[in-house]
Amino acid sequence: MIIILECNFGFSQTKWINNASVVFSGSEDTVKTSVLVGLNLFDKTLIDECSASFNPVLSEGKVKAHEIEYLSFLDLKNVKRVFVNGRIMSKATKPNLVEIMHDGKIIWYRQLYRNQGCSAKDYLVKGDEKLKFQAGNQPRKKALLRLTDDSPQMIPIINSILNSGDHWTKKESDIKHVLSKYDSLLLTQSSN
Repeated sequence: MIIILECNFGFSQTKWINNASVVFSGSEDTVKTSVLVGLNLFDKTLIDECSASFNPVLSEGKVKAHEIEYLSFLDLKNVKRVFVNGRIMSKATKPNLVEIMHDGKIIWYRQLYRNQGCSAKDYLVKGDEKLKFQAGNQPRKKALLRLTDDSPQMIPIINSILNSGDHWTKKESDIKHVLSKYDSLLLTQSSN
């Protein structure tokens, strides 16, 4: 019963976030706007990402997600959040927005969906290759090793992080660290 209540009421309050930027489909102009996001009932600094991904409410009014190419804002913890049109990840004619978790040589996308709350599927994309980035150390390790196989220096970095306990699956910062390290290695290799 508590779980059901948390799912239904966990993000029942809302807040306007100013200084958001949006680019609408068919336009190249960036529009300054505000976005209405859901807030966590227990921690007012956490937002409901689904409120920004599905038909977000902007100061211009409610907008269908497929009408947006790009939406960015600083969340309540001062972290830049970037959402792009979901055509990148889906063949749906009217996709929702997907969040870019890391934008580098490997792009980490988070596709959000409602399932008694806000749930996510993560994907890593490198060129034409798209891998589902599943929870758990072994599937994530396999995906990272496959996409970074052009830099053998990444093997010990990935292994050390993945072998440092089972909490790694919950730490987005560790995944971002691995992807940033890969970007740095490729940059160093290309400048030599």
